Amino acid sequence: KYYTLTKDIYLNFYKKSTSEDEITYFKRITAKTVSESDVVYINRLDLIRKTYSGLNLWYSKQYLDVTKSYYIAKYTRGSSETEESLFKRIVVKESCETVEQYAERVEIVRQLYPNLVLWSDVKYYDLVKTVYQTVYKKSTSEDEITYFKRITTRTLQETDAVYLGRLTLIENTFSSLSLWSSVENLSIIKSFYSLKYAKLAGESNEAYFARLVAKESCDISDEVYV
Repeated sequence: KYYTLTKDIYLNFYKKSTSEDEITYFKRITAKTVSESDVVYINRLDLIRKTYSGLNLWYSKQYLDVTKSYYIAKYTRGSSETEESLFKRIVVKESCETVEQYAERVEIVRQLYPNLVLWSDVKYYDLVKTVYQTVYKKSTSEDEITYFKRITTRTLQETDAVYLGRLTLIENTFSSLSLWSSVENLSIIKSFYSLKYAKLAGESNEAYFARLVAKESCDISDEVYV
């Protein structure tokens, strides 16, 4: 509301000085003052991020130790906030962000809150689809094996259920990848398939076998299915 009044102050006070290295600068602009409430801290950092939106500080996991307090405070579920409202707040694209920055920020939130069902439940797929399409696409600097290993890597503290659900959504997003159907990639995909096709408690043999051989929506051709 008052950003136009304070913009010049933010531009001058939070610019990088010639005597600062990058980490010192990043730590300075994200530091919380002793008497500052969480709400004021979040709002102030939001304005700094808006002022200096191009800093990779906000979007790189490399600086997560620096931004962790800010993002945890910002994306902690409020006492009167519903789960769905929180999820929508996490994935909304902000005006200062490019599509790539938006996806990278949401991925940082996922690193901090790896077990939100937002990341794994098909119910919320429309909310995270753009993020997954951006974060999990192959970069020009990656060879195929490096790419496959990256998108199947399990996040620290991620539960079996969330890992399984998230990889299933990635599989649906990039269903044409040979990763899912080539025996050459079995060592990479083994953990995912071991979870996906494990016999469930209370599941009959007949139901289990039928699930194993069922053609899935992400099987884009008979060749992939087989």
